[in-house]
Amino acid sequence: MNSTLEPRTREQIMTRIVTDTQISFRRVRAALRLLEQGYSVPYIAHYLKAETGALRDVQLRAIQSLYTRLLQLEEQRRATHMELLRALKEERLDPLSYEQLREALDAAQSQRAIRELYAPYEESVTSRAQWALALGLDALVEDLLEVPLAQVGDIASSYITGDEEIQELRSLGLDAITSVEQALEGAYAILVERALTDPQLGDTLYQQLRARGMIFASRAAESEGQKTPISEEESQKFADYFDFSESIADIRPHRVLALARGASAGVLSCRVDVAPAQPESEYIQARAPYERALAAALRIPAQALNTVEESTTGGADQRVIAWLAASVRSIWEQKLLPRLQNRIFESLQDSARDEAVQIFSANVRDMLLAPAAGEAVTMGIAPGFKSGAKCAVVSATGRVLESFVIFPLAPHYDRAAAIAMLSGAIARHQVQLLALGSGSAASAPMQALLQDMLEGLNGEAPAIVPVSEAGAAAYATSALGEADFPELDPSLRGAVSIARRVQDPLAELVKIDPQMLGVGLYQHDVSAETLRAALAATVQDCVNAVGVDANTASEQLLAQVAGLDEDSARALVAYRTEHGPFMSRAQIAQVPGLEPKMYRQAAGFMRVYSNEPGAHRLDATSIHPEHYELAQQLQEETPDLNAERLPSMRRAMIEAQYGPYLLGDILGALQALEAGQQDTVRAPFSPPKLTSTISRFEQLREGMILEGTVTNVASFGAFVDVGISQDGLLHISQMSRSFVSNPHDIVRSGQRVRVRVVSVDARRRRVSLSLLLQD
Repeated sequence: MNSTLEPRTREQIMTRIVTDTQISFRRVRAALRLLEQGYSVPYIAHYLKAETGALRDVQLRAIQSLYTRLLQLEEQRRATHMELLRALKEERLDPLSYEQLREALDAAQSQRAIRELYAPYEESVTSRAQWALALGLDALVEDLLEVPLAQVGDIASSYITGDEEIQELRSLGLDAITSVEQALEGAYAILVERALTDPQLGDTLYQQLRARGMIFASRAAESEGQKTPISEEESQKFADYFDFSESIADIRPHRVLALARGASAGVLSCRVDVAPAQPESEYIQARAPYERALAAALRIPAQALNTVEESTTGGADQRVIAWLAASVRSIWEQKLLPRLQNRIFESLQDSARDEAVQIFSANVRDMLLAPAAGEAVTMGIAPGFKSGAKCAVVSATGRVLESFVIFPLAPHYDRAAAIAMLSGAIARHQVQLLALGSGSAASAPMQALLQDMLEGLNGEAPAIVPVSEAGAAAYATSALGEADFPELDPSLRGAVSIARRVQDPLAELVKIDPQMLGVGLYQHDVSAETLRAALAATVQDCVNAVGVDANTASEQLLAQVAGLDEDSARALVAYRTEHGPFMSRAQIAQVPGLEPKMYRQAAGFMRVYSNEPGAHRLDATSIHPEHYELAQQLQEETPDLNAERLPSMRRAMIEAQYGPYLLGDILGALQALEAGQQDTVRAPFSPPKLTSTISRFEQLREGMILEGTVTNVASFGAFVDVGISQDGLLHISQMSRSFVSNPHDIVRSGQRVRVRVVSVDARRRRVSLSLLLQD
């Protein structure tokens, strides 16, 4: 771990990681040690299992992310401690308060908690309290606490500055106290400061409100000074929240993000409170525990809150007990509650954003690890109306064979010519798969045309494979797209990308910014930097889980291999361009600039498929070159590759030397090699059987059974493309007859599913779906 950290701090960080991840102390310590030695997550996950207890890449990423966050927390803790010390030296902070704050600072578990501890010393109320303290009004506070039944004006009047003291105070730069009201204002400022700077009180109230409070939303009143009026169409996107309330403990993350987005757009007004404002009696009852906790912290008798009606803090003609009660209510309503509201809403957003990033990453992982059709001649089709459908045929190895544009849909309706061109290309190139871009209004009618065309073909017809078009246009117009296909029109490059996505989703999609893949619902609500880092990690983990062909992988794919970067990937491509295909993994180590540590991390993830002299048959497996000798021994000792046939003494010897996981990994890789499997991670590819004939929203009817593709998975369910211009919602409650805690346990992005139409909302153009085909 970081050598600059004190041992106690290191221990605290380790304990926090163990608590949050539920991973043992030994495994967390081993993971951090390896990460700090410069080993990549994929290399640790695949080849250093013995040291971490076989932590998966997702677990290692969680440890790495939390460790980074906790280091940042420690930096802020140290900086804030220095600020508190300076405040103590400048007498803006008394010694007792400093000790309390220092203890709270040591216990703070988030950067927000640390900021809130120091915040009161940056607010104007503190300067007012300092003025009051300098004039000795803390003694007035103590007097008021001791005589609750006296008249407040009688007690405060004795603190009015005498004529002989006014000049002395002014010489010190202090204002004199010239009235009872001014004295009470000073006493009130001191009480406010005590409440705001009491870390235990703040934490107690926060925990209570987080557990028992509610969050409310309503339609915001349009401001006259609003620069851009909000359209009714924009407002209706948040119609579900125009009269919304839910307990803070139960609210789902996606709703939190929707509320935040609506508030940011000026459509919604959101607030956190103890209970609904009406009926008032119930609200007062719900508010009471918070006021009692505040009163106790200020040493105000709790019974004072029950003996007074609403009052102001400034009246001098009331009893002290009434003034104290009114002060408690004012501090709660005007100071503490607003701060708690902001803290809770921000905390809810932080948690929701974290979950949104996790879901986004999971969807990207599903998309990248979708089954690959492999070496199949494929035609990519990007549907379109006025500009036509762009078509591109690519060979089994991804080389462009032919490209053209057809116009079968509105407004051209040149159906006959389109079918002739499609069928001709299919026959010329023996096309095996038709990769049809999905997600647009033109997708469904194009699918119907293809199905009609295929019925008229002689011989075995190619299968139609719907594939997401997301990001294809961005790739087509990018510098990378132009470099790949300089001779093609950008629109046709998109069709090529669609075809290649079916052949190998991972190899093609790695060229596209993950944020462009259309599988995240709230990507604009989260930190772009955080999202980018999480998605980059997901891409890297997927690439290394599958492995890459060292002789065909693009620079973009090679750059994701553990241990490599853009420069080393470029060097690898340049070397194989100059010297020809790699004949072995050992040859890769000869690439200029590829340092031994880089090669060591990368070697196991790079496959070399070659029968040339010097090639090693294990170069085509996930077995690391460092373990070739052991793998050959095992193959000789266990011809059937069954670990159970290995003598127990030999097995114990291997596990003692290499750990308990390597034996199973090597035998599994050898079994795959014998079976001719190059990909042991992704499921086998199987073309879908398309049956849906729906192409317009107006055709939907309750009870219909449709086939569709899962486009997004969220915490509350999933969205399914059933062939119309907008996706239908498959709510989590409609996924199974038993309880479902995580939609990802049932469906994944890109998966083909059969669904039943539960309801159709024509006004809002929404459709609800169910996996339960029988109600």
